[in-house]
Order: sequence, then C-alpha cells, then structure tokens
Amino acid sequence: MSGRKHIADDFDRRLGRIIAMQRTKMGMSQKDLARVTGVTFQQIQKYESADNRIAAGALHKIATAFEMTVGQLVDGATAPYMQDPHIAKTINIMYAKMTAPQRKCLCTVATYMTGGE
Repeated sequence: MSGRKHIADDFDRRLGRIIAMQRTKMGMSQKDLARVTGVTFQQIQKYESADNRIAAGALHKIATAFEMTVGQLVDGATAPYMQDPHIAKTINIMYAKMTAPQRKCLCTVATYMTGGE
C-alpha cells in the first residue's frame, strides 16, 4: 500500500465540501481549523479537496471543532443537494458571501423546514 496515490471517490469529495462549508459557516479559516484539530492548514486543504482521505480520529476532531457529531458531518455529505457538485459549490459561495445575521436567519429557516427546533 505504501506509495500508492489515493484516488478520491464521490463521498470523499462531498465530505470535503461539507467540511469547507461548515468551516465557512463557523467563520473559521483553514488555519483556525488546523490549529484546533492539531494538523497543518495544508492537511485541512487536502481534506477539503479530497486529496487525502480523512482518518476517523481526524474526522472526530473536526466534528468536535464544529460542535457536531461525526454522524452529522457524514449525513451532510450524503444529503441530496451534495450529490451535485455544482449546487454544493454554489451554496458554499453564496453562504460565504452572507453576513453573520443572514447566515443565522438561513440556518433558522433550514432548521424549521427540516423539522428541527
């Protein structure tokens, strides 16, 4: 196995996008996330771009940094909107351009629409 290049699959790419979206939602830079998870920001870049697979321990640290469970991150990566990379990218770009109050409002609406509290 040593020396073999990882080939990202669809799930790896979707999980990377979810991490990038959640990081942006939390107002964190890649350096911020790296600092709280104990990895380099280059490693965070590789996770988000699916150049590197995420080990279970690293995924747990990332989820904890987001105040989420690993299951919530995985659920996000398997959400229907994440199946289309163009839609996911558009959502991420739009979300990144929102102000904090706009993000909070959007999250409140999304939570309401999905039956959350």
